[in-house]
Amino acid sequence: MKHLLILIFGITLLSQSASGQDTTSTPKHTVVTPKGTRTVSAEDQNRELNDRLRRIAQEREEAREEKQNKKRIIKIVGKIALVAIIGGIAAWVWPRKKKS
Repeated sequence: MKHLLILIFGITLLSQSASGQDTTSTPKHTVVTPKGTRTVSAEDQNRELNDRLRRIAQEREEAREEKQNKKRIIKIVGKIALVAIIGGIAAWVWPRKKKS
């Protein structure tokens, strides 16, 4: 029984290699790029897609941080302006006593 399975497996491999199929490498996919079409393995395609997704996520994170920094700066400038306005009103309402 064991020899029969080995024989069937061997015949299957021989028939695949005789038909021109590559039995050792991973499946290939045709990818369309701006420069044309090319054939890549499934692993390479997954790696490229993961790199692209990682880059997009990093760009989104950077944009979010930049937006938060802008909000923080606006809050600080607003507080400084508020203190300056209150100080100006206070100086106008309560003028100093003149030294005689």
